[in-house]
Amino acid sequence: MVDKIFEAVARTENCETVRDVSSLRNKNLKEFDHVIIVDTEVTLGGKLREIKLYIALPFNLRVNLPKIFIDEESYAPIKYIPHVNSDLSICMQDESENYYYSLADLPTIVLDFVRRAKEIIRIKDDAEEMRVEFEREFQAYWSVKYSTKDEILLTGFSLIDEDSNEEVKAIRLKSKIGVYEYVIFNSDKRFESLKHYLENCQIRYTDTPVFEVNYEQIEPPFDLSYFNSARYLAEIDAVKLLRSSLNQSKGNDCLFIFRNAHNEFFGWMYPKFNILPAGYRKKSNWERLNLNPARNFSVKRIAFSNLNQERLYRRTAGELPETVHSVNVIGLGSVGSNLLHFLSKAQIGEYHLVDNDVFKVENVLRHNFSFSCISHYKTAVAKRYLLDANPFIAVSTHEKDITKLLIEDPAFFERSDYSFVIIGVRRTEEYILDYLIARSSQKPVFIIWVEPYLASGQMMYITPNKFTEAKVLLNEYPFHVIEHGDELFLKEGSCQSGYYPYSETYLTMFLSRIFPEIYGIIVKGENADSKMFSWMGDTDFLLSKGVNISKGICDAPYSLKITPF
Repeated sequence: MVDKIFEAVARTENCETVRDVSSLRNKNLKEFDHVIIVDTEVTLGGKLREIKLYIALPFNLRVNLPKIFIDEESYAPIKYIPHVNSDLSICMQDESENYYYSLADLPTIVLDFVRRAKEIIRIKDDAEEMRVEFEREFQAYWSVKYSTKDEILLTGFSLIDEDSNEEVKAIRLKSKIGVYEYVIFNSDKRFESLKHYLENCQIRYTDTPVFEVNYEQIEPPFDLSYFNSARYLAEIDAVKLLRSSLNQSKGNDCLFIFRNAHNEFFGWMYPKFNILPAGYRKKSNWERLNLNPARNFSVKRIAFSNLNQERLYRRTAGELPETVHSVNVIGLGSVGSNLLHFLSKAQIGEYHLVDNDVFKVENVLRHNFSFSCISHYKTAVAKRYLLDANPFIAVSTHEKDITKLLIEDPAFFERSDYSFVIIGVRRTEEYILDYLIARSSQKPVFIIWVEPYLASGQMMYITPNKFTEAKVLLNEYPFHVIEHGDELFLKEGSCQSGYYPYSETYLTMFLSRIFPEIYGIIVKGENADSKMFSWMGDTDFLLSKGVNISKGICDAPYSLKITPF
């Protein structure tokens, strides 16, 4: 295929194959299996200019598309041009797109890439297109390192609300979240959710002075010196406050931000102010920015990632959820903890978690918690799990028995849209139903439990008008698979070491089968009447274990029976 690509290009361009890829100056080209040099010409400024391109052919051309690079010496006199990356590759195809091609089409594709590369270089002659493209790709070029002195810091979160008129504030995290160290926001309400997350993760922070500047340059290079940055600061309305903050700065603790045409935020800071050589009289930080030595120091540039919840929803589902629901989850054992994984995908914005148990060694393989969580309350571990998945939700925890909680907080069930009772203890389930009946509760409840070996998984969705009937059904439940009286409760030896055996695999199969039903009820408002959902386990596996199956049970393995009541 390499020969066919060469032959196709050689028909219209002067080209040669590089015998030793390691001899090339651009280190990025050395990663490719084959490189073809193309000596071509492009008209710029009304004159023909010689340009050298490289066709870089990767390993396994069936999977990986070739890339086009421009030679460093060819690019130096004409830089900067949109779509030419810092590694001198020319952007031809968005790599996140599913671009399908057949191997036989590669020679034609490469010819088209060479043609498009030359078109991109010709943009240099079109000032308006240059402006439009650089404006559109501003973030990419702001993050390029333009010299050895240049510093880039891609460590900012933006929570800016475009509809808010509140002043912009900033904090600096004392413990980074990944590489992120700074947060800017102009809505205390919007920041509150992230603040809740930071507190739960015990991440401390300090307030940081922040000033918005009017930075209008859109074409690179952006290697902004201390000296050149000073003119933007002089235009700030609150210049007295700015000078005071700057003069107290020790470096990396004062932000200067701006927004581009797409409302993306960028900025810079001054990493240090000890920039004057020996012999200078003592100067304030503000004065130092305006002295000649400041020309030799570059600001540290920052690009802020948009952490707005609306943006994250659009990047996920393509739209904002119409409604965000609240739920109580009572019981965070193996079933409850694994159910959280599914509930976290169901547009739930508020969780109230109840469990008075801690995560133990014997829970590791069946709970949805990691080994490092041993000895922590299950509620605390679950809260961290949910907030790590979405830092904008609200999660409260209650490390106590549900019956005690209801004495302390009689309205607990009424404050959430739905409740999930996943305790697996019949007497507690009956107690909860009696409590809801006595209080004339108007909130529906899910009760979920499983049989040993996951012979079956059961869920009851109970609307308030069916609480009494549901209590009767719990005691006379018609869809249990294991024959009544078959004792499968196991013990390891000591007191309080009993358990019912079932695998995480079957548990996941059960939960993944009932989740569409839960989603339909909570999110879509479907199937709103009370129902019993009975999932059938692996009957062959049950028989191999000598389990007695109830008479009349003939459902297919892994099937779900839905019965209204």
